[in-house]
Amino acid sequence: MKFLKTNTTQSLGLILAHSFNSNKVRIKKGTVLEKSHISMLTNIRIEKIFTVKLEKNDIYENEAAQIIGNIFVNEEFIRVGQPLAGRINIYSKNRGVFFADEKIINFSNTIDHSLTISTLNNYTVVNPGQIIATIKIIPYAVDKNILSKFLNFLKKDSIKVFPVKLKNISLIITKKANQTKINYQNIIDSVNSRLIKLGLNLQNVLYCEHEISSLSNMLKKKYK
Repeated sequence: MKFLKTNTTQSLGLILAHSFNSNKVRIKKGTVLEKSHISMLTNIRIEKIFTVKLEKNDIYENEAAQIIGNIFVNEEFIRVGQPLAGRINIYSKNRGVFFADEKIINFSNTIDHSLTISTLNNYTVVNPGQIIATIKIIPYAVDKNILSKFLNFLKKDSIKVFPVKLKNISLIITKKANQTKINYQNIIDSVNSRLIKLGLNLQNVLYCEHEISSLSNMLKKKYK
């Protein structure tokens, strides 16, 4: 990847290295220059611009981001968006619980400073259409050997969304004989608010003594 100062008329196909905003002409940095861009610039007498020329082993930022994002595509649970400025977002397709292999994600971020991946915290409750991870290519391009090393380490299941399969939930609250008075409704409301986010229904609330035999009997009675 080379940074150059080029004649505007000779910049077709190169990458604009800086944003341009003047005389009602706006072009974002990182834009691959087309004929329409060249015409706009020459019409306002911009003779030279700073550009980026990709070399043999360079892969353009958006292409690299798309390649990485495609690893995680899952027809049922995960989709990827469109790359923009070297960034691509990964989305959940379902309501569920997010989980990432932290060892793999953390190590992948040490491979090279030119690319990175960030995710939600593990066990975050997610909804359809929610961003669960983002991949970012830092420069305008990444070396294909670095990209290959990055890809070889990542796995399809490095990022997951576990869908909710249960629908009806029972809450068992245990009580000690000598405990101070507790507002159980606050506990129930707190648990229920989290269940609602998962699309679950708190079907009933059961109470028993805070001891193994009492809890065991309650479970046997409820789920025999």
